[in-house]
Amino acid sequence: MAAVTAVGLQIATGVLITYPWEVIETTYKVTYQPKRSDQAVADEKTSNLATVSKYTNSWNVASRIVQKEGYLGLLRGLLPSFTLTALYSFSLDLLSQAAFQTIQVNTPFQFLILRESTTAFTRAAFSPLTTLVTRFIARPEARRVVPGPLAFHPGAIYRACTSDAESGADAGKSGSLKALYTYNPRVMLLEASASLTAGLANSLLVPPLVQLLYTFGSGSFLQLNSEGWQQVGMLACVASTGVLARLVNLALDTVSKRLQVQASHGSDDGIVCLRPMPYRGIRNAFARIVEEEGATSLFRGCGLYALSSTTLAGLSVLVAVAEGQV
Repeated sequence: MAAVTAVGLQIATGVLITYPWEVIETTYKVTYQPKRSDQAVADEKTSNLATVSKYTNSWNVASRIVQKEGYLGLLRGLLPSFTLTALYSFSLDLLSQAAFQTIQVNTPFQFLILRESTTAFTRAAFSPLTTLVTRFIARPEARRVVPGPLAFHPGAIYRACTSDAESGADAGKSGSLKALYTYNPRVMLLEASASLTAGLANSLLVPPLVQLLYTFGSGSFLQLNSEGWQQVGMLACVASTGVLARLVNLALDTVSKRLQVQASHGSDDGIVCLRPMPYRGIRNAFARIVEEEGATSLFRGCGLYALSSTTLAGLSVLVAVAEGQV
């Protein structure tokens, strides 16, 4: 019992610390920001163009949320998200134990492949619930129906994330339970791909970045010979590959969230503006985002990811130095 309580407290602490960033990131990624409103959705019959002021960075998003809803707005959906995270962590732990007991792992590479595969499978399996939580955080209709940032009533949350029009017989619209599962093969694929690329980015980026920071921060690069510089170059190449993997991960995650949140019509509540017409699939979403909003819209939030990776690497170096490991 004590172990379960400790794990629960660990999950709760992690969620509470990182959750405001999740709300900011989700809001930033799903907000439709056409390059020019007179060109938005040029080939689709709609007059409901985006009117929300454009966000230029994550801090703009945080300021808008605080201005509209107060600081508690940064915790919208906290309780549903915590419940989902606890279920996800428990399921991933069970699946990982079963996988490692069933499949023999002899090398670190095999361990990495099996770990990331089980994580991707679990994330894809949980994508229906993830979709509902994402909608509850970011859909303007959900914010109007259930305005309280700490609200937690499963029935109310589901109704808030499912409009009357979407809960009808038309499964092509993404709101009804039937449509949720009809659309989910696409979202599942994106969630699994995003999970794999995130794991790849973390494995390729942070370890070489730690070594590079120590090499240049300690001044030991002044004593490197040609072989040492070759190693530095190799570390830089690995880190660059990790950066590319992170950019791919950001693009996949952005499109996944867009498909999760989109409704049968556009809406705007001053915080989130949804695209007037839903995307018709993964390829269509990528193409429309690039055409209407610019390619950089696929990588919103990359600055904070870069800051967090550099900070994590720097802290790792400081801890290693303090413990006398380097």
